[in-house]
Amino acid sequence: DLPPALEDKVLPIFYYNDLLVSAPGDPIGLNLFEPRYQEMCKRMRSDPRFLFMPNYEDYQCRVGDVGLVMRLQEMRSSQRSFGIRGVAEEFAAVGCTWVEAGTHGLHYARFWPLGTNVSPLSR
Repeated sequence: DLPPALEDKVLPIFYYNDLLVSAPGDPIGLNLFEPRYQEMCKRMRSDPRFLFMPNYEDYQCRVGDVGLVMRLQEMRSSQRSFGIRGVAEEFAAVGCTWVEAGTHGLHYARFWPLGTNVSPLSR
């Protein structure tokens, strides 16, 4: 287990090949059906945040990549998917990343908060 101060800076990652959000305050709505993202949704019941990382190549991030911390506002579940709505809170840079065993490929990252005064993400 990580100390609480470090655990606060570790979140699951949602990769997408489009720039759905680009700055703090941007809303997001998703219908998640992949097993790894269903696991992410189950875990967001205790910490309602995830990292949004746009990725156009290999659905992986690297140290220094910048994304957005998303805060969950609503989550609905059905037998096969989760519908979620959230809002971008702040920019974050990846410090390290890994895939957690037994999660169908759910990626995690420890991140550095960058705040809100960063240029919007662009492709």
